[in-house]
Amino acid sequence: MSTGRQLQAFDDSTSTIHSVAFGKDGKWFLYAGTDGSVRIRNTAMKELAASLIPIPNTDDWVVISPNGLFDGTLQATQRLISWRAQGNLVPASQYYDTYYTPGLLAQILSGNHPVPGAQNKNGGKP
Repeated sequence: MSTGRQLQAFDDSTSTIHSVAFGKDGKWFLYAGTDGSVRIRNTAMKELAASLIPIPNTDDWVVISPNGLFDGTLQATQRLISWRAQGNLVPASQYYDTYYTPGLLAQILSGNHPVPGAQNKNGGKP
């Protein structure tokens, strides 16, 4: 029964949230911001599971988990993913073997909790 009472507040979006949707099973909810990203949260643990970031006017996209794992098209990973190390930006290609995870979003939504390591089964490239 709906009471109208606030159950939880999240402050991890970098833009105004304009859409919210719940999964049919009630385990996930998604919210989209004006920056174009879609955040995916687990309703039970109330944690951010992943962010989906499409590149406008293309078919390119990336999915990023809070622990640094990523999946996406080659163009999007080259354009959107980098790490800051000792004051320098390091391209994602330097970290494919550790963080690139094919099928990341499907793994997360099926209840798996992938961790950085040996999940790259594609020779280090998306």
